[in-house]
Amino acid sequence: MTCDGLVCIPEPGWINVLNPCMGELLRFPSGPNPVDTSRYDHYDRPVRGEFRLDFLDFFPGYWSMGFGKDEVSGSYKIVRMFFDTDQTEILDINIGEWRKLPSPPYPVEAFKHSAFVNGSIYWYQLIDGYKILALDLHTEQFRDVPRPLMCPLAAPLVNLDDRLALTTIYIADSYENAEIWIMDTKEETWTKIYSIRILPIYRYPRPTCWMYCIPLTISKQGNFYFYDIEKRLFKYYPKIDQVCCINKHVRVLSPFVENMIPLQGPKIMTYPPGFQYSESRISKIFRQIKLPTTLLLTTTVVALVIFRFSSASSRSLC
Repeated sequence: MTCDGLVCIPEPGWINVLNPCMGELLRFPSGPNPVDTSRYDHYDRPVRGEFRLDFLDFFPGYWSMGFGKDEVSGSYKIVRMFFDTDQTEILDINIGEWRKLPSPPYPVEAFKHSAFVNGSIYWYQLIDGYKILALDLHTEQFRDVPRPLMCPLAAPLVNLDDRLALTTIYIADSYENAEIWIMDTKEETWTKIYSIRILPIYRYPRPTCWMYCIPLTISKQGNFYFYDIEKRLFKYYPKIDQVCCINKHVRVLSPFVENMIPLQGPKIMTYPPGFQYSESRISKIFRQIKLPTTLLLTTTVVALVIFRFSSASSRSLC
């Protein structure tokens, strides 16, 4: 999860907040999981020997989580919810202690990641009707958010250049079409900005069709970047209505801006070489973050952070 150039990465037993630009890290114990969550482990197993449900990307402990900034106080906060035991908690990174929040009006799926936009964290759920849930990080109050009147097959909510965005998929003329919608967070009204035909060459090798197009950013020229659950990076040229794949096998894609303000909070560490958790999974990720080679700058101040398994090469986006 990202916000203002800070990256929040949960791992078993810990939650880490880092500022890659300053080389600083805050590390908070997450405590034990509320209950045994082994019943969810089947999501990581092959289905009919054909594919793995890799797009069901759960946080450790199967919490529903969010990360964002209180726009009034300036504090960064982490939210987690576990609905089996009706637990909702929030952590201000300046203080470093979890405290309880009133439960939201309905649950959201743990594998659908949240989006932070203009002081609120947003989640959506499909289990009991198509709904969008928001939490104002200053008032710490949950609220329902109007949704576009459309087919509920939608990709995760994302922050698209400081606007809440989602993608809906519908079938027309034997092609899957992706419609990109953005929300005015003040009026809470939706506008469709792109309609993209997904060509057969870009279809999944999997029997699912609802995460073809995850919005990423828009360049100054109006070209639209998105990726899919195969972690392929695409570029859409609206003037000529053309999609091209510009990168494959990318590990993580996330909007990113430089943040040169030092972190505030208890026990701030630096990395490298101050990060000493050599056995931690997160330390292996940190060692892959080399700023000169992993920041892909666009022509605006927006950038893309790409963490790769195989290489740290990069290419400019325009």
